[in-house]
Parts: sequence; C-alpha cells; structure tokens
Amino acid sequence: MLEIEIKSACDDPEGVEKILEDLGARFKDTLFQKDIYFAHPARNFVETDEALRLRNENGSFTLHYKGPKLDKDTKTREELGVPISEPEILIKILNNLGFTQAAIVEKNRKTYDLEGIEVAIDNVTNLGNFVELEIQDEDLEEAKARLFELMNKLKLRKTIRSSYLELLEKGFRSN
Repeated sequence: MLEIEIKSACDDPEGVEKILEDLGARFKDTLFQKDIYFAHPARNFVETDEALRLRNENGSFTLHYKGPKLDKDTKTREELGVPISEPEILIKILNNLGFTQAAIVEKNRKTYDLEGIEVAIDNVTNLGNFVELEIQDEDLEEAKARLFELMNKLKLRKTIRSSYLELLEKGFRSN
C-alpha cells in the first residue's frame, strides 16, 4: 500500500480541530499508540530509510514495515501491516532472529476524515504536537496537491519529512 503523507508541527491543535469542524470533517477516534521500533541485525534502517515497528493501538497490535521515502516533498512510502494476536511471542521471535528494540514512541492521537484525507492530530511524548495528513493508494501528484491544499486551510506552514523516531533521535521539540 502506498502511504502519501505530510506532517507539520502544530502550535494550536484546538484551532486545527475548529477548522476541521468548519470544513465538515468527521471525527473518527481518540487513540493511544505505543510503537516499538526494531533494529535489523544486519542492515542499518537509518541508512536504508526503512522501519519495522510493532504498534499497540488501544490494545490492538499490528506489525508494520515502512519502506524508504519515495518523494522529496512528502513522507510517501510503501507501508505494509499485519495484525498480531500474540505480540509477546512476536517480540521473542524477532529477538531470537537478532532484531533488537531500537526505541519506543508514544502518542495520543485524534483522527478525522475529510473527503478521503485522514487527519491525525498527535501529541507525541517528548516531542509535542503535530498534524499528519494522509491519503492511501492514490495518484501521487493528485494526492500531494490535495494534501498541501488542506495543509494551507489548516494554517500549517512547514512540512517535516522525518518520522517521530527520527525527530526523537535528533532531540526535536515542536513547542
């Protein structure tokens, strides 16, 4: 699946929610996400721009592979995910294969849908507030145009291509 995404730091998450409401966005959910990122035993994911993570989302677990970014303006990349019913066993398997836990990223997320664009307003532990706009499996250029148009409507100014994991490693703070 192709994930076409832009992200921006956000000083006013309540203001973004108000604009979304005015635009007719549909509130979907409030989530707590805890992501455990793994390091490969023989390949440096920092160098290859890949990620392997186990996400706990309100008690449901999914293993995700994220491929390298494909576009210089966005965080567009292949993302593959599979539900995991026994996360403890998966972690043991990964450890036995030489994978190690690289980092944990925790966030509280509110999600909205606006005309097929998923909007996530995130409060990330030790980073601050962000807004992610995402479209899946559409034409890249058309999706980018829609995402940047919404970004402007939400009064978000600067995109960030780094993942939350990369931002944590850099010591970034949004606010």
